[in-house]
Amino acid sequence: MTHSDNKGLILPPKIAKNKIVIVPIIFEKAKTEILKQAKKIKEQLKEFAVILDDREDYSPGWKFSEWELKGIPLRIEIGPKDLEKNSVTIVKRNTGEKSQLKIKEIKTKTPNYIDEKKSLEIIKKYSDEYKKQVISLAPLINKVAKYIPNRRKRKLHIGLFGYSRDIDGISLPRAIKFTAALYSIGLPPELLGLNALSEREVAFVKESYVNFEGDLNASLRYFNKKSLVFLPSLKLKNIPVKDYYVDEGHLKITNDIIEALTTNKPDHINEFALRAANIRRFLG
Repeated sequence: MTHSDNKGLILPPKIAKNKIVIVPIIFEKAKTEILKQAKKIKEQLKEFAVILDDREDYSPGWKFSEWELKGIPLRIEIGPKDLEKNSVTIVKRNTGEKSQLKIKEIKTKTPNYIDEKKSLEIIKKYSDEYKKQVISLAPLINKVAKYIPNRRKRKLHIGLFGYSRDIDGISLPRAIKFTAALYSIGLPPELLGLNALSEREVAFVKESYVNFEGDLNASLRYFNKKSLVFLPSLKLKNIPVKDYYVDEGHLKITNDIIEALTTNKPDHINEFALRAANIRRFLG
């Protein structure tokens, strides 16, 4: 599938014949070194069918517009200022996002292109299971959320889960209380839906999602195995990180909250939730 905007085509990397274009920003004084580095980069990335646009009768701006019009997914710019920093400028065609990358890291950190169709299939499969689990947990989330204080101390959570306050007519609390309620029972929201993925699909996600395991490790610090009693569909074997550290102080408090909920003695949940949040250094 191709897309476009007012600059021209936007080609998915999977179908683009040439996935990268290198545009040297040539000034006479540094011309030799710039072209030398540009050719070296082209050779390093030859698997992406790289175009090196070293034409001298067109300005860099004209070249940028031409390759944007043709939809080349990634542009690498290298000029005198880049050379001074031993770096290049990377520009993504689909978003226009610019970033700096050290020349020595080009081979290892140039974006990998993933199977878009497969990614969307996994997202759909994961999202469906996530939705089912949120619906299943909704009564518990709403119950615990009543004991979460109205504060704004929050964490920017990783992109493994989405959030809507209304799912199939079931109302949920605001995002901070939603995540705080789950963390308070030792069930980080980042874990929801993972059981829908096969080992092969998890391997695909690990390959495509930079620092997937690191982000999960950060949330698993506050995981309590006992919380799975509230979500039978999620098993320990579904958690793709096996070696992780659990904060013992947080674990003890979530044990107290789980006991208070299962014995219907909620009097101290507010206090417990605040203590757990202080350990995490964020409420939700």
